[in-house]
Amino acid sequence: FETARGGVLREGLAYDRCQVAVVTNIGSGDHLGLNYITTVEDLAVLKRVIVQNVGESGYAVLNAIDPIVAGMAANCRGKVIFFGADRGHPVIATHLAQGSRTVYVENGHIVAAEGTQQHRIDLSEVPITRNGAIGFQVENAMASVAAAWGVGLDWDTIRRGVASFANDADNAPGRFNVMDYRGATVIADYGHNPDAMLALVQAVQALPATRRSVVISGAGDRRDQDIRQQTEIL
Repeated sequence: FETARGGVLREGLAYDRCQVAVVTNIGSGDHLGLNYITTVEDLAVLKRVIVQNVGESGYAVLNAIDPIVAGMAANCRGKVIFFGADRGHPVIATHLAQGSRTVYVENGHIVAAEGTQQHRIDLSEVPITRNGAIGFQVENAMASVAAAWGVGLDWDTIRRGVASFANDADNAPGRFNVMDYRGATVIADYGHNPDAMLALVQAVQALPATRRSVVISGAGDRRDQDIRQQTEIL
Protein backbone atom coordinates (compact mmCIF):
# COMPACT_ATOMS: atom_id res chain seq x y z
CA PHE A 1 0.00 0.00 0.00
CA GLU A 2 0.97 3.60 -0.49
CA THR A 3 0.11 5.07 2.89
CA ALA A 4 -0.39 8.66 1.89
CA ARG A 5 -0.34 11.67 4.18
CA GLY A 6 -3.88 12.74 3.33
CA GLY A 7 -5.30 9.26 3.72
CA VAL A 8 -3.73 8.83 7.16
CA LEU A 9 -5.18 12.15 8.27
CA ARG A 10 -8.66 11.37 6.94
CA GLU A 11 -9.00 7.66 7.63
CA GLY A 12 -6.04 6.41 9.67
CA LEU A 13 -4.16 3.28 8.57
CA ALA A 14 -5.67 0.54 6.41
CA TYR A 15 -3.94 -2.12 8.53
CA ASP A 16 -3.07 -2.91 12.14
CA ARG A 17 0.52 -4.04 11.58
CA CYS A 18 2.91 -4.17 8.62
CA GLN A 19 5.89 -6.37 7.92
CA VAL A 20 7.78 -3.59 6.13
CA ALA A 21 7.35 0.19 6.25
CA VAL A 22 9.28 2.38 3.78
CA VAL A 23 9.97 6.09 4.27
CA THR A 24 11.99 7.43 1.35
CA ASN A 25 12.49 11.05 2.41
CA ILE A 26 11.08 14.10 4.17
CA GLY A 27 13.55 16.71 2.92
CA SER A 28 12.14 20.20 2.99
CA GLY A 29 8.61 18.79 3.08
CA ASP A 30 5.57 18.61 0.84
CA HIS A 31 1.89 19.47 1.27
CA LEU A 32 2.86 21.93 4.02
CA GLY A 33 0.13 24.34 5.03
CA LEU A 34 -2.59 21.71 4.51
CA ASN A 35 -4.62 20.06 7.27
CA TYR A 36 -2.75 21.97 9.99
CA ILE A 37 0.56 20.32 9.02
CA THR A 38 2.70 23.45 8.80
CA THR A 39 6.28 22.34 9.56
CA VAL A 40 8.62 19.57 8.49
CA GLU A 41 8.53 18.31 12.08
CA ASP A 42 4.72 18.05 11.93
CA LEU A 43 5.03 16.11 8.69
CA ALA A 44 7.59 13.73 10.20
CA VAL A 45 5.28 12.89 13.12
CA LEU A 46 2.60 11.99 10.58
CA LYS A 47 4.88 10.00 8.27
CA ARG A 48 6.40 7.94 11.08
CA VAL A 49 3.01 6.44 11.95
CA ILE A 50 3.77 3.56 9.57
CA VAL A 51 7.14 2.98 11.25
CA GLN A 52 5.43 2.80 14.63
CA ASN A 53 3.16 0.06 13.28
CA VAL A 54 5.88 -2.30 12.05
CA GLY A 55 5.50 -5.71 13.70
CA GLU A 56 8.19 -7.03 16.03
CA SER A 57 9.48 -9.38 13.31
CA GLY A 58 9.31 -6.70 10.61
CA TYR A 59 11.54 -3.98 9.20
CA ALA A 60 11.46 -0.24 8.71
CA VAL A 61 13.26 0.74 5.49
CA LEU A 62 14.63 4.22 6.12
CA ASN A 63 16.72 6.73 4.15
CA ALA A 64 19.90 7.08 6.19
CA ILE A 65 20.90 10.31 4.43
CA ASP A 66 17.75 12.19 5.48
CA PRO A 67 18.30 12.94 9.19
CA ILE A 68 14.61 13.25 10.01
CA VAL A 69 13.84 9.90 8.37
CA ALA A 70 16.85 8.22 9.98
CA GLY A 71 15.61 9.41 13.36
CA MET A 72 12.41 7.40 12.91
CA ALA A 73 14.41 4.25 13.70
CA ALA A 74 13.84 4.97 17.39
CA ASN A 75 10.08 4.53 16.84
CA CYS A 76 10.30 1.06 15.26
CA ARG A 77 9.51 -1.99 17.39
CA GLY A 78 11.04 -4.23 14.72
CA LYS A 79 14.41 -3.93 12.98
CA VAL A 80 15.70 -1.28 10.57
CA ILE A 81 17.19 -1.49 7.08
CA PHE A 82 19.00 1.75 6.31
CA PHE A 83 19.66 2.70 2.70
CA GLY A 84 21.78 5.43 1.17
CA ALA A 85 24.24 5.82 -1.68
CA ASP A 86 27.18 6.85 0.52
CA ARG A 87 28.74 3.92 2.37
CA GLY A 88 30.84 6.36 4.40
CA HIS A 89 27.83 8.22 5.78
CA PRO A 90 27.88 7.89 9.60
CA VAL A 91 24.45 6.23 9.83
CA ILE A 92 25.29 3.76 7.04
CA ALA A 93 28.77 3.03 8.39
CA THR A 94 27.50 2.50 11.94
CA HIS A 95 24.70 0.18 10.81
CA LEU A 96 27.18 -1.84 8.74
CA ALA A 97 29.59 -2.08 11.66
CA GLN A 98 26.78 -3.43 13.81
CA GLY A 99 26.13 -6.18 11.26
CA SER A 100 22.61 -4.92 10.55
CA ARG A 101 20.92 -4.93 7.14
CA THR A 102 22.13 -2.03 5.02
CA VAL A 103 21.76 -1.11 1.35
CA TYR A 104 24.24 1.25 -0.31
CA VAL A 105 26.06 1.91 -3.61
CA GLU A 106 29.64 0.83 -4.31
CA ASN A 107 31.54 0.66 -7.60
CA GLY A 108 28.42 0.92 -9.73
CA HIS A 109 26.51 -1.71 -7.75
CA ILE A 110 23.65 -1.70 -5.29
CA VAL A 111 25.02 -3.64 -2.32
CA ALA A 112 22.79 -5.28 0.29
CA ALA A 113 24.92 -6.22 3.27
CA GLU A 114 24.23 -8.02 6.54
CA GLY A 115 27.19 -9.02 8.65
CA THR A 116 29.72 -10.71 6.37
CA GLN A 117 27.17 -11.50 3.66
CA GLN A 118 26.63 -9.31 0.61
CA HIS A 119 24.35 -9.34 -2.42
CA ARG A 120 25.28 -7.10 -5.37
CA ILE A 121 23.17 -5.83 -8.24
CA ASP A 122 24.91 -3.98 -11.08
CA LEU A 123 23.19 -0.63 -11.74
CA SER A 124 23.45 -1.41 -15.45
CA GLU A 125 20.89 -4.14 -14.74
CA VAL A 126 18.42 -1.65 -13.20
CA PRO A 127 17.02 0.18 -16.26
CA ILE A 128 15.23 2.98 -14.42
CA THR A 129 18.57 4.25 -13.08
CA ARG A 130 20.08 4.61 -16.60
CA ASN A 131 23.33 3.00 -15.49
CA GLY A 132 23.21 4.89 -12.22
CA ALA A 133 22.99 8.35 -13.82
CA ILE A 134 19.55 9.17 -12.37
CA GLY A 135 20.28 9.68 -8.68
CA PHE A 136 16.74 9.62 -7.32
CA GLN A 137 15.98 6.42 -9.22
CA VAL A 138 19.04 4.82 -7.63
CA GLU A 139 17.54 5.78 -4.26
CA ASN A 140 14.16 4.35 -5.30
CA ALA A 141 15.83 1.12 -6.42
CA MET A 142 17.71 0.82 -3.12
CA ALA A 143 14.49 1.32 -1.16
CA SER A 144 12.71 -1.27 -3.33
CA VAL A 145 15.49 -3.82 -2.89
CA ALA A 146 15.45 -3.24 0.86
CA ALA A 147 11.66 -3.62 1.05
CA ALA A 148 11.72 -6.85 -0.97
CA TRP A 149 14.53 -8.13 1.26
CA GLY A 150 12.49 -7.24 4.34
CA VAL A 151 9.50 -9.33 3.21
CA GLY A 152 11.78 -12.27 2.53
CA LEU A 153 11.85 -12.47 -1.26
CA ASP A 154 14.73 -14.52 -2.67
CA TRP A 155 17.51 -12.67 -4.46
CA ASP A 156 16.80 -14.12 -7.90
CA THR A 157 13.29 -12.68 -7.66
CA ILE A 158 14.60 -9.29 -6.49
CA ARG A 159 17.10 -9.17 -9.36
CA ARG A 160 14.42 -10.02 -11.92
CA GLY A 161 12.12 -7.41 -10.42
CA VAL A 162 14.52 -4.47 -10.69
CA ALA A 163 15.70 -5.66 -14.12
CA SER A 164 12.21 -5.86 -15.58
CA PHE A 165 10.54 -2.79 -14.06
CA ALA A 166 9.96 0.14 -16.40
CA ASN A 167 8.37 3.37 -15.19
CA ASP A 168 6.29 3.82 -18.32
CA ALA A 169 3.23 6.03 -18.57
CA ASP A 170 0.93 3.00 -18.42
CA ASN A 171 2.13 1.65 -15.05
CA ALA A 172 3.68 4.69 -13.35
CA PRO A 173 2.14 7.76 -15.01
CA GLY A 174 3.98 10.99 -14.36
CA ARG A 175 6.89 9.31 -12.59
CA PHE A 176 9.81 10.33 -14.79
CA ASN A 177 8.30 8.83 -17.93
CA VAL A 178 10.87 9.05 -20.74
CA MET A 179 9.54 9.01 -24.32
CA ASP A 180 11.06 9.53 -27.76
CA TYR A 181 9.16 11.84 -30.11
CA ARG A 182 10.39 13.07 -33.50
CA GLY A 183 14.01 12.86 -32.47
CA ALA A 184 13.46 14.54 -29.10
CA THR A 185 13.43 13.02 -25.63
CA VAL A 186 10.27 13.98 -23.74
CA ILE A 187 10.12 13.56 -19.97
CA ALA A 188 6.86 13.75 -18.03
CA ASP A 189 7.23 14.07 -14.27
CA TYR A 190 4.85 14.83 -11.43
CA GLY A 191 7.44 16.33 -9.06
CA HIS A 192 5.60 18.99 -7.08
CA ASN A 193 7.90 20.21 -4.34
CA PRO A 194 11.33 21.89 -4.28
CA ASP A 195 13.23 18.68 -3.45
CA ALA A 196 11.55 16.82 -6.29
CA MET A 197 12.25 19.67 -8.69
CA LEU A 198 15.93 19.70 -7.74
CA ALA A 199 16.13 15.93 -8.29
CA LEU A 200 14.42 16.33 -11.66
CA VAL A 201 16.88 19.04 -12.74
CA GLN A 202 19.84 16.87 -11.74
CA ALA A 203 18.37 13.93 -13.66
CA VAL A 204 17.79 15.96 -16.82
CA GLN A 205 21.30 17.41 -16.62
CA ALA A 206 22.65 13.83 -16.55
CA LEU A 207 21.08 13.14 -19.95
CA PRO A 208 22.87 14.33 -23.11
CA ALA A 209 21.18 17.22 -24.92
CA THR A 210 21.92 20.10 -27.26
CA ARG A 211 18.91 22.08 -26.03
CA ARG A 212 16.49 21.75 -23.14
CA SER A 213 12.98 23.19 -22.82
CA VAL A 214 10.52 22.96 -19.94
CA VAL A 215 6.80 23.40 -19.42
CA ILE A 216 5.73 23.65 -15.78
CA SER A 217 2.51 24.00 -13.84
CA GLY A 218 2.19 24.24 -10.08
CA ALA A 219 -0.21 22.34 -7.85
CA GLY A 220 -2.92 24.76 -6.78
CA ASP A 221 -3.02 23.71 -3.13
CA ARG A 222 0.67 24.49 -2.48
CA ARG A 223 2.01 27.56 -0.73
CA ASP A 224 3.07 30.45 -2.97
CA GLN A 225 6.61 30.21 -1.58
CA ASP A 226 6.85 26.55 -2.66
CA ILE A 227 5.75 27.32 -6.21
CA ARG A 228 8.20 30.23 -6.39
CA GLN A 229 11.05 28.07 -5.13
CA GLN A 230 10.33 25.32 -7.66
CA THR A 231 10.40 27.88 -10.47
CA GLU A 232 13.67 29.36 -9.19
CA ILE A 233 15.26 25.89 -9.22
CA LEU A 234 14.18 25.34 -12.84
